[in-house]
Amino acid sequence: MYTPQVNHISLQVPSGPLLVKGRERDTRRRFCNLTSLEDEGRDCTVEFCHCLHVLSVPQGSVVDVLLVDEGGPCKANHPFHLHGNHFRVLGMGKVGGNASREETEKLLRRGEIRTRLEDAPFKDTVTVPSGGYTLIRFLADNPGYWMMHCHLDYHMELGMGLVWEVGDPASFPLPPRGFPVCDDYIPSAGTEAGATTTTETATTEQEGDEALLLTSGEVATTFSLLAVFASVFLLASDLYA
Repeated sequence: MYTPQVNHISLQVPSGPLLVKGRERDTRRRFCNLTSLEDEGRDCTVEFCHCLHVLSVPQGSVVDVLLVDEGGPCKANHPFHLHGNHFRVLGMGKVGGNASREETEKLLRRGEIRTRLEDAPFKDTVTVPSGGYTLIRFLADNPGYWMMHCHLDYHMELGMGLVWEVGDPASFPLPPRGFPVCDDYIPSAGTEAGATTTTETATTEQEGDEALLLTSGEVATTFSLLAVFASVFLLASDLYA
């Protein structure tokens, strides 16, 4: 299925900010990733997968992300942007007209991908070459929910992105009392356009352990992009010493 995706998953944007709504059971029930979908018996290479794509990492961990562009009919580079963090660009290169996650991972594990571990460029946006790869590393020291997405507006609108959940949501600060949250606005019959908006007041109380049971539960995993295919590893690094 040729549509801009991450791990063959189209990101379904939540109706409100996850820092406020991320504790809600209904919101967490919509969390997904490649592993959770495979556990459900779904094959996103043959069916359309559209959900709230979230990957969880512990606060303070060092995360290596291998982005692999599979090529295909688009033949377009993808500029990827990470919110809330900067990253080191450890490597970038072309594999051929088409690339696969499996083959690129083998090259990386065999040491056949050149990496730069000293004075690596420090960025928040980097391109992923068509039919190639980009290897980045970031320190997950900023707790919260942070989007990573293709910066081509059309691709982002189609769902080419995901959300990093950094740290334990139970430790995230609660929103101020009375903090307004704008959900999806759906006009009702007889409502004049622009006359009203729908808001709700965020809770200021912990919702207990039950609300945190439905987590993605994924720390070191593999994820891909269709046009960009990627892998996540948690590796030690001295870049942030």
